[in-house]
Amino acid sequence: MPVDGIFTVYDPNNNPLATRQFTLAPGGQTGSQTCRYSNSSDLNLPRNIAGYAIFTHNGPPGAILPDAYMLNSTATVVVYAKFEGRAVQ
Repeated sequence: MPVDGIFTVYDPNNNPLATRQFTLAPGGQTGSQTCRYSNSSDLNLPRNIAGYAIFTHNGPPGAILPDAYMLNSTATVVVYAKFEGRAVQ
């Protein structure tokens, strides 16, 4: 089944910087679902700022296994980050 989700990026003071809502197709493969960019054509995040991101969705636990790649402006430094699920409170 399709999974609806909301991706929100926050600054260090818990202020939202960008929010995107989208639907992920069922049965997707690694890397084939969606890709978000921090540049002005997508999330339009400010440069040189720290923060964190949260992705919430209506799918069952474990339905989404997200990851991220962070690159510098020349793509000479690539950092992989794996998102971890958080227990429902």
